[in-house]
Amino acid sequence: MADKPDLTLPAYQIALNAEQLALLGVFCAIWSQIDYFSGLTIAGLLKTEIAAAEMFMENMTTGPRINFLRRLSSKIGDDDLKTSVKSFCKDMGALIDDRNHLLHGMWGWQTAKEPKDMVAASFYPKRSDAPIAASELLVLCNRAAEQSHAIVKIQRAVYGIDLAPAPGEKPPGFYFGGDAPPGM
Repeated sequence: MADKPDLTLPAYQIALNAEQLALLGVFCAIWSQIDYFSGLTIAGLLKTEIAAAEMFMENMTTGPRINFLRRLSSKIGDDDLKTSVKSFCKDMGALIDDRNHLLHGMWGWQTAKEPKDMVAASFYPKRSDAPIAASELLVLCNRAAEQSHAIVKIQRAVYGIDLAPAPGEKPPGFYFGGDAPPGM
């Protein structure tokens, strides 16, 4: 096994343990799925090439993408699909706030019930009265995963085809999902 590169430590010690850091990484990886499939869905609803939609949305963060998707939902003729999109957009509202808190906040130690008890938490000035404790990361990962499933289901309905392989099926080209690359 190759030697690990030396990691430069940040200015302040990170308050998260290895499991919490892993969950924060999982949250970020799930978020990339939400962003990616939101973009595909928007391209499908606009009936434009994915490359053109990517250029249009290149500097668009998740919030504006979801707001754009919400506006596009009024043009959807299929009532079930329209309801799914509106529900997805509504559920994403609070999750975007939590994501911003996790990723733009500062991880440190917060006093718990007793002053001697400290818990790892993210302080975010916009929500300074409500830090997010590291113990909430699993719940937030699960909420993000639910939204990932929701936007993939919507994206598949928009295109009218199942662009993702069924569980256990070998995916074509670029591989999404699974515990390891196929055949390994």
